[in-house]
Amino acid sequence: MTMDSNVFDVDILVIGAGIAGMTLAATAAQEGLSVAVIEISSAIGGSAALSEGYVWTAPNTDVFRNQDEKGDLEKFEIMLDALPEAFQWLESQGIEVGATIKQVLGYGEGRQIDTPAFFHKTKVSVESNGIILLNTEVEELLDDGTKIIGASFKETSTGEQGVIKASHTVIATGGFQANPSLLNELLFPGAGDLTLRSNTDSKGGGIQLGRKVGVDLTEDTHAFYGHLIPFPIKDFQPKEFALLAQYFSDHALIFNKQGKRFTDESLGDHINTNVVAKLGPVLLFVDGRVTRDQVTRAFIPGMDAINKMETAGNRGANYFSSDTVEKLCPVIESWGYDSKSFLNSIAEYNSAIKEDKELNPPRSSNREQLVEPPFAVLEIQAAITFTYKGLLTNSDGQAIVKGKPKEGLWIVGVDAGGLNQWGYTGGLVRGLTLGRRTAKIISGKVEKVNSK
Repeated sequence: MTMDSNVFDVDILVIGAGIAGMTLAATAAQEGLSVAVIEISSAIGGSAALSEGYVWTAPNTDVFRNQDEKGDLEKFEIMLDALPEAFQWLESQGIEVGATIKQVLGYGEGRQIDTPAFFHKTKVSVESNGIILLNTEVEELLDDGTKIIGASFKETSTGEQGVIKASHTVIATGGFQANPSLLNELLFPGAGDLTLRSNTDSKGGGIQLGRKVGVDLTEDTHAFYGHLIPFPIKDFQPKEFALLAQYFSDHALIFNKQGKRFTDESLGDHINTNVVAKLGPVLLFVDGRVTRDQVTRAFIPGMDAINKMETAGNRGANYFSSDTVEKLCPVIESWGYDSKSFLNSIAEYNSAIKEDKELNPPRSSNREQLVEPPFAVLEIQAAITFTYKGLLTNSDGQAIVKGKPKEGLWIVGVDAGGLNQWGYTGGLVRGLTLGRRTAKIISGKVEKVNSK
């Protein structure tokens, strides 16, 4: 790496210091390449630093297809094949990796990593052969007409500007979930009103940079990854992301303001979240069996097992529990729900289950009556964690412009859209595995330099 005033020359410029960016940057540095990382926040970590550190995905292609029929199977298979080596790499760096956990969300498999240790270790690796610029924003990518040759940047507090010239530039800014205007444009009208369950700096810097140089977008999808959280809620804090998420909604019943079911709840909590996102606040209903077996269980082994609905009520959400369904009615009426239709819908549901009749809307699994007291209701809303739509890449992570790879430009992590189209098969895993793989591919294209 060479520096001349505020002009830097490096092998790789990485824009974004989340799990994807830091995995790629650290791997490249360990491969002997000079690296510069630009991060808009005051610290590295991004949304991964706010997570529980579970790196998981579907265990095979059949499960992936079952969860996301239109997802990118080729990228998934690459990611799955790369996962064992990625875990080995973490352990070789002295980063603690937990035992294998199965049945994540009922179908996934993975391991928990020590995220603080991950970011400490990768930071050390990057700085051994490069630099990390915090509180710094990339203004534009530098395009010589045939390839991307770096980027110009600005220090956000001082306004000081500079240029980083690089043989390869990587976009890894973590999605656009914190940008209401982009959500409204690229997901659906009103998506910008969704509650944010993520890093507040994920404002689409990467997708905007890519679009300016003509990078294609992935095919349209209105879906995203998120969870259902209590309503109303104020000052939703990162420490509450897991605490307040109602992961068990696929075992519950969900009602609109008219007191009617409107979806197959059993398809999954992340699917329910996407459906609810277009409706606004709705009503979640459970009985004593669901409370005992689902609401109060640990979502993933090792997580706290608490009554998430009751916890939400203590936090100020609209929550009520009673020994009869009828006693719920005055309360939900005060929240704006049709209690008569609510009662009829529950009765129809239980009758259909008992008599083994078709449901409308259907319920494809977990077909049990909800008849055991106590009964509880919680008003819920959709919250977004990260976006599925993004910049188009080939299987190696190289950006695609007008259907062809763009020399010098790569996309990793959530900015690389299309892996999922509707279902959910893990978040951190794509940054770790595909970030590391792309770093090795770039390394093969760059003449290695001595780290010192």
